Amino acid sequence: MTISLNTTINQQSIQGILSDNRQAITTERQAITTERPSQAVSTTKSSDSVSLRPEFKMGEEMVLSLGRVILGGNDQLAKWSAQGLDISEESLRLAFDSLNQGMKEHFNNPRSKGVVINSYQIVENSQDVPSWFKAEKVSNISGISDPDTKAAFEAGKLYHLNVETGANFQALAAYQRVDSLKSS
Repeated sequence: MTISLNTTINQQSIQGILSDNRQAITTERQAITTERPSQAVSTTKSSDSVSLRPEFKMGEEMVLSLGRVILGGNDQLAKWSAQGLDISEESLRLAFDSLNQGMKEHFNNPRSKGVVINSYQIVENSQDVPSWFKAEKVSNISGISDPDTKAAFEAGKLYHLNVETGANFQALAAYQRVDSLKSS
């Protein structure tokens, strides 16, 4: 059985994750204000602001939740845990930060098709890992078919941008130029 080493994240999948988190935050806010109204608003108020206590906690919870998704989801983390490797919060935060940085580069690069996350390297960089984990990492990297992604992961990169090359990129750029002329 092969466990996927990389997770391709694109704008559509991020929007789905963010939508799910917005819904969860809205639901939590409703629960806080209806079930625990005394805890919803901080007792310290100024004339122009009100502090809601759960905001910071939900932000950290969102980072850790997205970190789990980025590393392969709860099933992947459960498999690793069953083998004796519990993923630290530091690893989850690094996964979130890696995706965040990769997405910034993705949105600023017109040739980018998406971000591939190196979940094994993220975990290895942020906590002690057993030898079986390192062997699994090497095995999975050897199975990556894209030479650019494979080289980036062999070099220890936390993520890699998949970019359009050659004729595909040139055709897309020509279409965008024509399309921009129509709208002007």
